[in-house]
Amino acid sequence: MFKLNIYIVESDPFIATMLIQTLHQLGHKVCGAAISASAAIEGLPEANADLVITDIEFNDQITGIDLANYLNNYLHIPFIFQSTISAMAIIDKALKTGPAALMPKPANKQKLSLAITNAVGVLA
Repeated sequence: MFKLNIYIVESDPFIATMLIQTLHQLGHKVCGAAISASAAIEGLPEANADLVITDIEFNDQITGIDLANYLNNYLHIPFIFQSTISAMAIIDKALKTGPAALMPKPANKQKLSLAITNAVGVLA
């Protein structure tokens, strides 16, 4: 499997820490992290990320869906949504952005590994 530079966008410190630990266990590097989509938009251009893992909603005016559209239009970096959202209207809107995967959070090591493998297919 490819070893990727992964950028995390997660507002919950506990979830972010679990995600970072799991990514390290899988052999990937966390090249940056942000607690909001707006902070990610500021940090991502300099992060040299191969992949972004982001939540769908934040306590911010900019959503994960907005971030996904930014990634698609300007940075061309694949992304994985990780969320607790269950509202189908929001999930449908998120899926229209073309994520490599949509995972419930917190994701276990096996699901995360599979999602990253799917994303690598997007990178190939």
